[in-house]
Amino acid sequence: MDWIEHAITAILIGAFMAYASSQSTKELSKNIEGKYCLRLNVSYKWIGMVSIVLGIVAFIAGLLSDEEGIFMIVFFVLLIFGGLGVILVMWYQNHRLIFDEETVSVKSWKGKTQTVKWEAIDNIKFSPIMGYLRIYSKTKKLNIHFHLVGLVGFVRMMEEKTKYTARELKLPFKIDQ
Repeated sequence: MDWIEHAITAILIGAFMAYASSQSTKELSKNIEGKYCLRLNVSYKWIGMVSIVLGIVAFIAGLLSDEEGIFMIVFFVLLIFGGLGVILVMWYQNHRLIFDEETVSVKSWKGKTQTVKWEAIDNIKFSPIMGYLRIYSKTKKLNIHFHLVGLVGFVRMMEEKTKYTARELKLPFKIDQ
């Protein structure tokens, strides 16, 4: 039975990763100000909410339990599930990539916004383990999550405005011109 649980977990994680990656290749459109605004896909919000609910349910179950020593276990379960859930929901709510022909702005999951002009970009790296595209200027470092819906549109403009290409950065999707 143990292998069935592992198989189900692997399938669920694989399905989430496939869905998130497919969302990155969606086409995008400009907003009223003439800028593109990319956000994380909605699955981050829902996984975060489910995680928070699981943490709260475990906490309440622990409070109602008569077993000794359960409080510490329940506290850690609340901390892990609830804490990670809050981070995922904040990531979904806050993390944005806003760009146009002149600038690139990134709002972090904590709500901090950094902006850099295309011509000020000194280096771009892709970290497949962290899932970030990192943009460096002389004074700033912008972290762009790889699962933003429509990221392929940003990569196209990046290829136009900088010397970097998706192929050179080893991004895991192809860019159609």
